[in-house]
Amino acid sequence: MAGPPVSPMDADLTLSITANVSVADPGDQVLLYAYARNLGNATATNVTVEAPLDPNSTYVWSFPNATYDPVNRTLQWTVASLAVGGRIDVVWTIRIAAGTPDNTTILCRFRASYQNATGAPLPPKTVVTTVRVRAPVFDPQLRPSQATAEHGDVVIAKFYANNTGSGTARQAWSNWTLGGNFRFAYLEENMPVTNVSDGFQVTWSNLGPGAHSLTAHLVVLRSLADGLAMNIQTQWTATDKNGNRLVPSMPTRSVDLLAPSFTLGMTASAVQLNTTSRFVLTLTVRNAGHAAGIGWLNTTLPSGPSFLSDNGSMPRSNQGRRYSWTIPSLAPGEALVLGITFGSAVDARVASFVFALEFTDRNGTPSASVSGPRIDIEFMAPTTGPVAPPQLRCRNRGRVRRGHGRSPIGSPILRPCSL
Repeated sequence: MAGPPVSPMDADLTLSITANVSVADPGDQVLLYAYARNLGNATATNVTVEAPLDPNSTYVWSFPNATYDPVNRTLQWTVASLAVGGRIDVVWTIRIAAGTPDNTTILCRFRASYQNATGAPLPPKTVVTTVRVRAPVFDPQLRPSQATAEHGDVVIAKFYANNTGSGTARQAWSNWTLGGNFRFAYLEENMPVTNVSDGFQVTWSNLGPGAHSLTAHLVVLRSLADGLAMNIQTQWTATDKNGNRLVPSMPTRSVDLLAPSFTLGMTASAVQLNTTSRFVLTLTVRNAGHAAGIGWLNTTLPSGPSFLSDNGSMPRSNQGRRYSWTIPSLAPGEALVLGITFGSAVDARVASFVFALEFTDRNGTPSASVSGPRIDIEFMAPTTGPVAPPQLRCRNRGRVRRGHGRSPIGSPILRPCSL
């Protein structure tokens, strides 16, 4: 649709707008200067000039004092008439909103609407200038040097805080939480470090665009909890150049603990036997963990049965009825089988056998303990009583031996069968 006709003899406004900077950080103020000049051949009437605000900016002040429309976020100045060659000069300041993303373009517009001397509207005019936002951008990464570790090992954790934005971060903090899994040893870099109850805090300053990192040495504290996921967590908080905080992040990684995990099984060659027999208890010690360990197999013998021997080559000691075997080393997945021979109790009774196993890693960790199954052995006295007479058997079985005479009634005399 065609606009109102413009006569060469009408008013004609020319607009201009400039900013004091072309690049700004979030929180910066930008000073804008604009004017409207009548280069036409007639007076312009009912002149209204406006400055709509960009969504990523806020109004600070203006001169001459503008009317601000908070709904439409627009500054407005009005002049009843503007003679040929006359001009309107205005100045205003905006602030770049905190959190505005890096490389955002701020549109700074200046527009005018006006009429000719007869009150007919003339085509509106608009000019634009832009300001580019620069802000820091971080995607911090935490990378331990290894996926697994044993008690006492040193884990090197590398933390990368590369600034991929175009702005500078005035300050940043890396708060490390170690969860009782590690002890902080030291940083390779010369940076301010503060020890806190469950970790440490590192302070950074003036992080410009580019690569930034730190290297923390951590000592493993956990032990005898094979497979435990030992978390390392750091909360990253940074600000832009004006101290406005960016969205925090919390990189988290874990290192799995390698530790011995011993089990103890036991079987008996018999659970009922007489008081003159011997029996064997077979013990199986297995390392189901992922690190080598050492152990001590202990028991106190019940009264009655006596220790005779074992088939092991490991060191053995005893004090009275308390016996102990030392297991110098047991590799992950390895099993040790120990057979112990006992003499029976001398009288009838039930004797209960229980073995306990203490074990630890190779780094001096306080030991843990597991118990094997309980086995009850019943001892029975041999059977006693009269001896049964031997069974007689006749060598002439089935035959009748006749005598040399006859009985008074005339029958043959039958003699006993000889044995």
